[in-house]
Amino acid sequence: MIILVDQGQVLADIEGQFLKILRERYPNLSYVPVEERNTFKLEDQYPPAYTPLIESIIKEPGFFFSLPPVTGGLEAVAEMARKHDVFICTAPMIGCPNSAGEKYCWVEKYLGWRWTRKTISTFDKTLIYGNYLIDDMTKIKGLENPSWEHVIFSSPSNSAFTGKRRISKDWSDWKDVLPELT
Repeated sequence: MIILVDQGQVLADIEGQFLKILRERYPNLSYVPVEERNTFKLEDQYPPAYTPLIESIIKEPGFFFSLPPVTGGLEAVAEMARKHDVFICTAPMIGCPNSAGEKYCWVEKYLGWRWTRKTISTFDKTLIYGNYLIDDMTKIKGLENPSWEHVIFSSPSNSAFTGKRRISKDWSDWKDVLPELT
């Protein structure tokens, strides 16, 4: 089987790192705790006046490389890869020229250089063949009807979404959700 795994917020903790930096740099600003987030885009959760701050943090060189791993993600991917072909399938951030390269460097740092050859950077995940795509985005649009089954990776921003299989935010139940992979 071919399993595609998103990187941001599935393997690499964008939300937690963003909030850590925001609170360090702007301790007097109000913020939305990660567990209370309910929109996919950070800037949709905050007042418009925060948009320049959000963009300055996320687009800053080094941000994507600095992301800590999501609990359980690296272990789950490594275990899946023992029996199946697993690829990181990530989208570069529009307007952030550092994101694609930093995402590859992150993969090398946490999974090893061999995984960089198994990393796909694309704006259209529907063009990539696979049996499963594990992603926190609830709606994946593109040019094609995807070959993969979309499995939702849980995050506060998608907690209200139903209708698809769902892996918990700490990966603890992935074997129960996808028993055919074990």
